[in-house]
Amino acid sequence: MWLEAELVLQKILDRPKPSPPLEHKMQRSFDLPLTTHLAIVEQYLHLTRTVMPALAQTSKRHWPVRYDHCFQRIVLDTICCGVWYDHIARPACRHLSQAQAAEAVQLCDQIIAEKTDLNMLNQQSLAWRGKSRTALDA
Repeated sequence: MWLEAELVLQKILDRPKPSPPLEHKMQRSFDLPLTTHLAIVEQYLHLTRTVMPALAQTSKRHWPVRYDHCFQRIVLDTICCGVWYDHIARPACRHLSQAQAAEAVQLCDQIIAEKTDLNMLNQQSLAWRGKSRTALDA
């Protein structure tokens, strides 16, 4: 009888533990990516709203734009390979995928480090929009 009780107990201990309810799994599995996603979007917004406009004001930069919305237009058009709002719902900061946000941050970093030509990206953005170079900061 004692041996039977030990065998039953062993079977109970060897059983896989029940998994948490599906809702708990879903919440837990999305917590980190959502946090990461929001952090990447915030980084993109900080770069285009604060860092890049401040750099544009320096005499060392000869950038064709200086306003945050212009930097955002150029970066988003570039990552979308066309007019961004044809590919992303408005407002873009709420609808960027994690991959798009990461690509936007990477592009901002390349522009800031002068590894990517902002003048060329701006010209391409304006071409996608059918606008001339004279309409830069309008």
